[in-house]
Amino acid sequence: PASVDTPRRAGFSLPPMRASRAYWICQLSGWGLYAVINLLLGALYTGLTPEGFVFSFGASAVGLGATHALRAVVLRRDWLSLPVPGLAARMAGGSTVTAALMAAVAVLLYVAMRSSDPDAPGLAVSYLGAAFNWTALLFIWSGLYAGVHLVQRWRETERQRTRAEAERWRLEAVAREAELRALQAQVNPHFLFNSLNTVRALIAEDPDRARGAVTELSDLLRYALSAGQRQTVPLGDELATVRRYLALEGLRYEERLQAEVRADPDALAAPVPPMVIQTLVENGIKHGISAMTEGGALRVEARTEAGGVRVIVESPGVLDADAEPESGVGLANAAERLRRLCGDRAALVVRQSDARTVRAEVLVPLTPVPTDA
Repeated sequence: PASVDTPRRAGFSLPPMRASRAYWICQLSGWGLYAVINLLLGALYTGLTPEGFVFSFGASAVGLGATHALRAVVLRRDWLSLPVPGLAARMAGGSTVTAALMAAVAVLLYVAMRSSDPDAPGLAVSYLGAAFNWTALLFIWSGLYAGVHLVQRWRETERQRTRAEAERWRLEAVAREAELRALQAQVNPHFLFNSLNTVRALIAEDPDRARGAVTELSDLLRYALSAGQRQTVPLGDELATVRRYLALEGLRYEERLQAEVRADPDALAAPVPPMVIQTLVENGIKHGISAMTEGGALRVEARTEAGGVRVIVESPGVLDADAEPESGVGLANAAERLRRLCGDRAALVVRQSDARTVRAEVLVPLTPVPTDA
């Protein structure tokens, strides 16, 4: 008969009371069924006799006690936590020894009941027959008992593995989110300082224009702060911020800055990481327009392509041949956020398009991504 129990250190999921109850239900049911089968078999040959009842239920009682004692050894020595080969070897050895002892008790019981029967077999024959039968029964009992616990151990291992895998993915997601927050936190102060410098330059020159610039700056900062709470924004919102930023910079550079922003209507709803396009525009002004006495033209174009949206920012300038194109803090930040949010299909490339023009291109796939953090 099968039995269910909880070993001391194996960590199975059944509570102790529930496991003990299941064990005793299996034990009593199994050995009770064994007694009934013996009683019916005896009835076919000799009929129902008091000796048959005593022998059948006595043998079952011996089996119940012996297997319960074997279980106690299994739990005390913690066999159930062993690898399968070690467990099988110990269960086989324990079953053989237990069966030998059970056979001796059964033979003594049989001799006491059939001592006056002249046709009763000798002790040696009786013992060998009983030992064979009990060994077979104990092997079956041990296989069922160990098998139940091996299945429980496997299921518990799978549950722990699944929980560990889920926890690993959760921690990776938390780390990814924290890194994104850190990257976005780097954007806002940098953007704020540059915008304040623009307003500061206007205060002494033209107070009325400075007041207008403060209004533009307020809108810009509101966008920058709200963008820090989102993973993506519509491209139309990002380009509106770019236009505000260019308007502010136009107050500062005046005729030295000629700006143009164009976008396909179909591209305006595309989700993009916030402040990425604005970072490219800011970079173009800082290293292009600002570095040239005569200034120049800055062009922003957004167009849809198969499976994505391409945004191009062109500005005057010459790349340093010895430096990586994306080695700047702002560009590296933008490239990293693109990679983390949009995967390997996203791209940010900065190259020299001609002798006097630097071209930055952002390719954002149109894969649906959440717009809220």
